[in-house]
Formats: sequence, C-alpha cells, structure tokens
Amino acid sequence: MDANTVSSNVSVLDLICKDKYAEANNHKRARDDFNKEAKNWVNTRNINSERAKELSKKAVEAKSERDVCNEKVRELKALRDQMHAKANELKEKGGDEYDNAKSEGNRYHDEMASFASKGQLAHQLMMQCYEDADVARKLSDIAHKKSIECRESANREHEAFLNTLKELKDLKNDPFGAIDSLEDDA
Repeated sequence: MDANTVSSNVSVLDLICKDKYAEANNHKRARDDFNKEAKNWVNTRNINSERAKELSKKAVEAKSERDVCNEKVRELKALRDQMHAKANELKEKGGDEYDNAKSEGNRYHDEMASFASKGQLAHQLMMQCYEDADVARKLSDIAHKKSIECRESANREHEAFLNTLKELKDLKNDPFGAIDSLEDDA
C-alpha cells in the first residue's frame, strides 16, 4: 500500500466517521425528542386522570345530594297527601280546619316541589360529571397509548444510536475491516 492509498483511505475513514457521528447525533436527538414527547403525554395523562377522579367524586356528591332530595320529596309527598285527604274529609264542613288542612297540604306541596327541583339539578350535575369523567378517562387512555408509542420510538432510536456508536468503535479498532464491512452493506 503506497502513501497515496493510505492517505486516501484515511480521508475516506474521516468522512465515514464524520457521517457516523452525525448519524449518532441524529438518533440521539430523535431519542431525546421522543422522550420529551412521552413525558408530555404522561403529564397529559395524569392531568386527565386526576380530572376524571375529581369529576367522579363530584358526581358521587351530587348523587348523594339528589338521593337526600328524593327522600325529602317522598316524605313531603306523604305529608301533603295526608293533609289533602284530611282537607277532602273536612271539605263539606268547611271552616278553619278545612282551610288549615288545605293550606298545610299546599305548603308541603311547595316544599316538595322545591326539593324536587333541587334533586333534578343535582341529578343533572351528576350526569354531566359522569359524562365529563368518561371523556377525561378516554383522553387519559389516549395520552397513555401515545406515551407508550413515544417510549417505543425512543427505544428504537436509542438502539440505533448504540449501533452507530458500535460501528464507530469498530471503525476505530479495525478501520480497514470496518470500511470493507460498510462497503459490503452498501
């Protein structure tokens, strides 16, 4: 091997090493980008998961309030019905007792309507919270899948990075054999 051949091979080796370093850096940068994106997806997943928990808790509280209102409606309905039945018995007699029974029945009815309205609002809030929690859970699941995809991509890029570093090491340890190997791959 003459001096020109050696010089030519060294120049080729330098170019190959330069390309391999660039390739390794590209894999490293891509790996880091995928890891960063995975972290962002994990944060998104955590935020949506926490939101789903909070909404579910709020829905349970609204359900409890609705149930209390419904129980109060049943109690007031029974009292109203008793007073209206009493008023119907006293209707023919008339007088203060009739007026009082009818008035008390109407008061129970108004209270019952108020609790029914509160119960309906609590029920609507409960349903909305459950629906919103479902959406948040679905968003959390999507973010989780995306984070896994990014981690897998990062792992592939890391593997490519390591393989490129191994090729560089081989070039340094056996430059001419590595060049022959690279030419065989081409």
